[in-house]
Amino acid sequence: MVLNARSIAKEDSYPVFYAELIDNNCDISLVCKTWRKENFATHLICPPGFTLLRNDREERKGGGAAIFCRSDRKFEILEEFANDFECMWARKSIPNSAFHICSM
Repeated sequence: MVLNARSIAKEDSYPVFYAELIDNNCDISLVCKTWRKENFATHLICPPGFTLLRNDREERKGGGAAIFCRSDRKFEILEEFANDFECMWARKSIPNSAFHICSM
């Protein structure tokens, strides 16, 4: 699932986001414009059974990227792709293969 959240922590956003993840049996959700800051607790926006990988925009309001994935799907954040462009890359390795995902 891909989502432009425009603040995923708004009071009415979290229940709708969680319902979409569960109802659609999503393994991965790429979210842009999370509007979160580093000091915002992950557990307030990460549904039970999911892991949150996040890249918050610190210098001004808005922006931010996140990847929500089921807890049993282990992803590795790829720091080597971190740059001024606001995005987040992760890799999932499986036997004989790997795939990459990006949230911008």
